[in-house]
Amino acid sequence: MDYGKVAFRKDVYFLQKYQASLHHQADPTRDKSQLFNMEEGMQTKLKEAFNLLQGRSVYKEVIPPKGEKFNAWIRLNFKEKDAAGNFKIIKFRSYHGYELANVLNKYPIRELTDKDLKEIIIQAFKDGDRRLVTFLKPSGKTEKKIIESNPMLKTINIYPVAKATEKQIN
Repeated sequence: MDYGKVAFRKDVYFLQKYQASLHHQADPTRDKSQLFNMEEGMQTKLKEAFNLLQGRSVYKEVIPPKGEKFNAWIRLNFKEKDAAGNFKIIKFRSYHGYELANVLNKYPIRELTDKDLKEIIIQAFKDGDRRLVTFLKPSGKTEKKIIESNPMLKTINIYPVAKATEKQIN
């Protein structure tokens, strides 16, 4: 990730905006870049910017210039750009009906039996992270999977895990 262009206000040292870029050495056609403007009502951390550029959703407090603040899941729309050349942001407000804890309860995930681990997983999803978890099979066996939130479809995405990837997730 390239943290290239950063702008500060004079004498106040407030981060106004930054350009985040995601580079794929193996396939440069998949490279993405986005200007994150901190003064447009969504304070986006670098880790969240990385996850958004990866195509995942992040849960944010949105403060519009006029109106009351609200919480929403956001993601970048890679098919549509604004006049400045940035990807448009899709917002799924709280009333969209995506309650992460209820969605997770539908799956036989061992880590969800521990209240503290469940909260850690929920917070990780809100930051846009993926998590390595253990699925309990009806046979009594377990299987490692990678999961991430999918508020657009009101579910989670589940991926198989390769041994090399397992070390990279946690």
